Amino acid sequence: MADMNKPECPSCLGTSVVRNGKVRGHQRYKCHFCQKNFVLEFEHRWPNESRLLNLLLLASGESRDEVAKGCRATPETVSRWLSDAKDQKDWFIEALANGVNYAVVEKSESLEDALEDTVKLYCLVTEDTSELGVSRIAQKLRELLELRRQSAKFDGSQ
Repeated sequence: MADMNKPECPSCLGTSVVRNGKVRGHQRYKCHFCQKNFVLEFEHRWPNESRLLNLLLLASGESRDEVAKGCRATPETVSRWLSDAKDQKDWFIEALANGVNYAVVEKSESLEDALEDTVKLYCLVTEDTSELGVSRIAQKLRELLELRRQSAKFDGSQ
């Protein structure tokens, strides 16, 4: 078990770490064993919804370089976001689910209408209109929204 002042390295689980400056206000550590730097409370520079919005700009015709310049990212970062979206990475599914949640709760749309609009958004961003891709994303969104609903029920019962 790691000492509270010297955390375990998330890569090798080594406990021989030293403080190594700060990044975005969080303490950075360096592991003596694997030489990797890490922070305990990692935060993405771009929130999920911001990345999704930038992908929408890309899908609407802006160039990768224009999108990157507008959000102060590198073109490679924007390409990685697009690749993540096509691979249905967790952050992308979360951002889509947040959109569904917002549409249902704040705009009083039906769940089915919100899901249908979100699947269209998925197709626009990823250019994946295959039946398999669409059904997979719809299923993932339903599962995530159900987990959130169950979690809210559990939190409310205590």
